Amino acid sequence: IEAEPLALYYYAGTLRDDFPLLKFLAYYQILEYCFAQYSQLETVCGRRFSSEREQLQATITKGVDHSGLIKFLTEHHYDGVALSGHLADTRRLAGVNTVNIDQVGQDVARDLTNRIYSIRNRIVHAKQNYIGTSREPIFPFSEESKALQPDIEVLRYVAASVLIESATNTDE
Repeated sequence: IEAEPLALYYYAGTLRDDFPLLKFLAYYQILEYCFAQYSQLETVCGRRFSSEREQLQATITKGVDHSGLIKFLTEHHYDGVALSGHLADTRRLAGVNTVNIDQVGQDVARDLTNRIYSIRNRIVHAKQNYIGTSREPIFPFSEESKALQPDIEVLRYVAASVLIESATNTDE
């Protein structure tokens, strides 16, 4: 495993639960570091492009074993509820995509990508309420920041999986 993303992983693990926004972003940075390895960038008119969301989805899709992810979401709990239950709960985080692993035909990697990216944007883009948007930023010490703990556990698992996969897969 490369030293830089491993240092990010250790850093995120040292952050106290009192700082969920920093912890979430630290684990996200590990995925971001691996974007280039997993993203297939298309070329249009000689210019490479791929949105951050597409790069995140490629990283999660290629770097995380689907069956292992489903097993983790169903077997690991936070406050007595399976992590999959937290991700499917529409009341926990307003304006954030849910992930329902029990729905037939559901693309869990895509849904998880959308959720992680939505949370990341609500943390990073702390702008005052724009006309036409219902999503407020997630601020430190808010109830929503406290509700991030299950998502941080999932993101920690995803980051660890990507680190391991990126170190063992030399075909990319």
